[in-house]
Amino acid sequence: MSEDNYLRIKKTTPYYNAVRRIAFPSTEKILISLIVVDVVGTAIAFFTVNPASGLYEGLLAGLLVFLIPTLVSGPISAHMLVAQDPLFFPRRVLALSLFGSMLWIAMMLIGAVANRISSSFLFPSHAFYLGLFVVLPLRSMAVFSMSTVSLVRRVILTISDPFACSLGLVLFAPVSLSGLATSLSLAGVVSFVFSFAFLVYVERRGIQVLDASPLRVFRAFLRDWLDGNFSTFEEYLEIFGVDSSINIGVLSFSSKATGLTRGTLVVPNFHPGPFLNVGSSALPYMIKRVVESTTGGIAAVAHGVSGHHLNLVSEHENEKVMERIRSMLTIPSRSSEAGPIIRSTAGTATATCQVFGSSALVTMTVAPEDTEDIDFEVGELLRKSAPEPFKCVALIDAHNSLGRVTVMSREKLNDLAAAAKHAMKRTKGVSSHPVSVGVAQIIPDGFTLREGMGPGGIVVFWMNVGDRCFAYLVFDSNNMATGLRERLLNILKEAGATDAEVLTSDTHMVNGIVSAKLGYYPIGAIDPELVLNSVKRVTEEAKKDLTPVNASLSCAELQVRTLGLVSLSRLTGFVLRTARLTFATLFPVVLVIAAISFAFLI
Repeated sequence: MSEDNYLRIKKTTPYYNAVRRIAFPSTEKILISLIVVDVVGTAIAFFTVNPASGLYEGLLAGLLVFLIPTLVSGPISAHMLVAQDPLFFPRRVLALSLFGSMLWIAMMLIGAVANRISSSFLFPSHAFYLGLFVVLPLRSMAVFSMSTVSLVRRVILTISDPFACSLGLVLFAPVSLSGLATSLSLAGVVSFVFSFAFLVYVERRGIQVLDASPLRVFRAFLRDWLDGNFSTFEEYLEIFGVDSSINIGVLSFSSKATGLTRGTLVVPNFHPGPFLNVGSSALPYMIKRVVESTTGGIAAVAHGVSGHHLNLVSEHENEKVMERIRSMLTIPSRSSEAGPIIRSTAGTATATCQVFGSSALVTMTVAPEDTEDIDFEVGELLRKSAPEPFKCVALIDAHNSLGRVTVMSREKLNDLAAAAKHAMKRTKGVSSHPVSVGVAQIIPDGFTLREGMGPGGIVVFWMNVGDRCFAYLVFDSNNMATGLRERLLNILKEAGATDAEVLTSDTHMVNGIVSAKLGYYPIGAIDPELVLNSVKRVTEEAKKDLTPVNASLSCAELQVRTLGLVSLSRLTGFVLRTARLTFATLFPVVLVIAAISFAFLI
């Protein structure tokens, strides 16, 4: 994946986090916040103007002008105007009101300071009018871009709160009805004109770039992001997608005594993404469940060599992958012997290779430096150049060290390819031995998606090959905090492993849940000691489970629909440009509108 595309994806994280912060508070938190903002904020504004009696007046104004009108108009609007709207329901309507209240009270505070500076700035009326000119454009933008109800309903929903608060002001203070009516009308007209012009521009540009309505795509995205309804959004991804070929490797260990599967390591080179439950984000865990239900053994999924352009576009494509893996599980284990883990380095990169019959399992990493997705082209090159007699090469991007947003430089990618080639060549002539395997898994208490742990937990494959021990430690997570891999390797070596590697699944179920700089927490960023202690326990369980096994490492190619480089570039580029345009122009334009309109009014 190109550096440009990768950075585009990472740079959209702040905008996703902004959406979540606005849309996700509980009803209780919204109500408490409304009370604090409206009542306390207004009291502070009035107290600033008149310390003698302002506190009492401010508390009363906060109740009569802002809080009570909002609590009355919000539920009525939700019930009568947008009851059938998938994105607007009472809690979200109240959240929109809270956002407006925060801006409005901020204008009241500014107005209070302005009144202390110049008595010609009337308080509270002028401060209230100024708030109207700021709140209405932003409120109209949110309603018109998100709601799917009729135009009339959207207009009424936009002005419902400001109109109710205006009535509250009339009841609270002697204000000019003509001035108030003029302010409300002018702010409404300016807001609607601005919103229409902006959204028409975005719509036209989006259709040119995406060949689809960007507002409809945006609403479909929000339905998934906010409510978990991903079907409509995936329909658009199907349109944007392209046909691609992915490689799947399945390493299976079955007991010599019973023939039952003890453990399975799956290495698919699709990319788990883009986020939450969309596309292949949750596919690593879905594969784990399918394999475990089919075989009865423990399964783990490692991250293959792939980039974001290999995100599968829909649940239908996920099913194709799982069905192919089911068919691969029926291949009998052919070899009772395996080679040792052979490790090689080149520059900043480290690679391992372990031979199972005529197949090779290869891992790659640049840890402890920051490591991200290894380009798909590196995997293609290594498969084509794999030495004889390897018929199957399963390539793992260990994805096990990350502290900041990064991209894999060409130098790092060249080092990874060189290290992997050298590791594969070094296995030539190395003797294989009977292998015993123990497999165990654990899901640490208190570790959830918010802490960076996927539901697949931690799996250890502990192998005795001849007189030496080797281990693969697999986390269902999106990367790993820098430095944790090295501490985990020390634990495995202290447990008796001659060599080992730490892997992650790159699950994107953890993405977009927390407001972290990466959009998620790599495993170990939160409470690394709990991770270390959990690994110690699960490693001991795996060692106790050792049993002689036959091993089978098979590979297959599968045609699926993915986002593709071109579609991904168009989609992420348009999203980023639109987000930047919105955040860069919306507030300044609103403030200019407010200043000009307010100056005209007074």
